[in-house]
Amino acid sequence: MHPRRLPAVLGLLLLPLAACAEDDISVDTSSGVTVRDSAGVRIVENHDSVWTEETRWRLGDEPELVIGSVDGSVPGTDFGRVDDVLVVSGRVVVADGQTRLLRIFDEEGRWLRDLGGQGDGPFEFRFLQAVFAVGDSVAVWDANRRRAVLLPVDGGTPRAALFTTDNEPGRGEFVELLLPDGRAVVGPTPLFGAALPEGPRTRADRLYRVVPEAGAAGDTIGALPYYLAYNFGTERTTGPVLFAPTSSFEPAGADAVWFGWSIDAYELRRIPLHEGDVPELRVRRAWEAPALPDDIHARLATHFDSSFAAAGLSAGVVAEQREMVDALQIVDPLPAYADFEVASDGHLWVNDFRRPDEVTVAAVLGRERIGSTRWSVFTPRGRWLGTIGVPENFVPTAFDSDRVLGIRTDEFDVQWIERYRLIKPE
Repeated sequence: MHPRRLPAVLGLLLLPLAACAEDDISVDTSSGVTVRDSAGVRIVENHDSVWTEETRWRLGDEPELVIGSVDGSVPGTDFGRVDDVLVVSGRVVVADGQTRLLRIFDEEGRWLRDLGGQGDGPFEFRFLQAVFAVGDSVAVWDANRRRAVLLPVDGGTPRAALFTTDNEPGRGEFVELLLPDGRAVVGPTPLFGAALPEGPRTRADRLYRVVPEAGAAGDTIGALPYYLAYNFGTERTTGPVLFAPTSSFEPAGADAVWFGWSIDAYELRRIPLHEGDVPELRVRRAWEAPALPDDIHARLATHFDSSFAAAGLSAGVVAEQREMVDALQIVDPLPAYADFEVASDGHLWVNDFRRPDEVTVAAVLGRERIGSTRWSVFTPRGRWLGTIGVPENFVPTAFDSDRVLGIRTDEFDVQWIERYRLIKPE
């Protein structure tokens, strides 16, 4: 994604920020939007969108670029599992999570070279946790080796960069985002399995910093709240939570980052990386939290009972497995959105979460993506323009002012890279 975190369904929950101070001062009110300032924070409340049926943006009916092949016979298209696609210095970069290869194509879709690969070599990867655009390079955060590898897309000399000092997975700090200038946003690694206090959910803050290298003090962004976990079982330890999205960071130019969470509110937050005249910006959209489908737990139980029976498990094992299934917790209400991206022109593209009637057992279990075909678009200053529909089975991952790039999965489970023209009526 853009620079982005690769998708995950089982994760952490984010805690909504505290309400703003009571001394809000209205600075602008117009149809469909209210803007106000409070203690150095600018809040944009969107009550309605801008587009009409005549002015709304849409994607072209057919893709203008297609990269792929049914049998992998086209050079560079023998994909294993495409996790992400982004654009770096005009090159289309396809991140293959199965082979750990980065497939590099030109703007016309011609394969140029492969970079990286699976292994323990100096510029190979054990795991592609996330990919980012850093200058003329694609940067890979290899979580298992606690380092970033920067690979110039035109085949120049690669290099490795360390931003954390503890190489033991599950400890130390974790890279959340690599900025275009090469600095990293880091935060403490979440601790799973820790003892929790009483109550259904445990909440905590994580302190994030921007650092140029491992061991540097860097600049503090601040403590951003999140859910550590739902309490689980009699020992009150962390347990599995379904539909629990993680926090997400995206770059907002050279001096700020966008921070998103989607529990209890439809809100994104632009946070300056240093003190100055630019205020923090909180962008909100009117949203009513939808409850889970009434029968989702029953459908989950039916699914697992069928799986247990097909596996021929003993009665005792089935009882143990069923107890675990019954203890599964699912986020309720459903989140506001599944993911967001920042276009090259600064617009925010937010993938709205599925509606309750669209929630399937496969999506709950992570076998289908949790986002919908609906993307809400906001200006860089936070005005909600409207919502765009994308084709079924097409997942956008990179946006510019007039094109949308992404991954389509066909009925045979073959993945294709497609780019659509973005049509903007005057």
